[in-house]
Amino acid sequence: MASKDKDLSLVDYRQRLIYFKDADAERNKSERGQRRILQSRVEDLEALTVSRSGRFKGGPANREPFLKSPGFILVLIDADADDYAFHEKFLSRNEAGGRDAADELQARTKDYVKNIKLDAENTDITVRAYADLKSLRSACVRNGRMKESSSMSLFAHGLN
Repeated sequence: MASKDKDLSLVDYRQRLIYFKDADAERNKSERGQRRILQSRVEDLEALTVSRSGRFKGGPANREPFLKSPGFILVLIDADADDYAFHEKFLSRNEAGGRDAADELQARTKDYVKNIKLDAENTDITVRAYADLKSLRSACVRNGRMKESSSMSLFAHGLN
């Protein structure tokens, strides 16, 4: 009887080995498929990348769709940074100052876009400034950039 138990466990181990080999073969097959897909995506991206000179790699066929489509630029501003606070001429004018700051940011961004030889008129430009208004308000009042703390809310409203 002990011999029979021993044989059963060997059969059981053999079945498990076959199962693991099949599972491993299936996993390898899946990984090869995923590698092929990844390699294809990498090749597509390499064909569409822009070199530093602004020319698309991959020939004229790859660049046509991109030249016809409008561009998009997103400018993110860390408005909490002490060294990069808004100029006092904007902060002191509350909501009107916020609107003027937004207009100047938009104009300077368009100038930059023109300088790097992109079509600024057909490029969507979005500017987002992120700040902890409470901390920024305290810093501006403390540094004398703003007379009263309630002005920061008005400035932020105009900027948006």
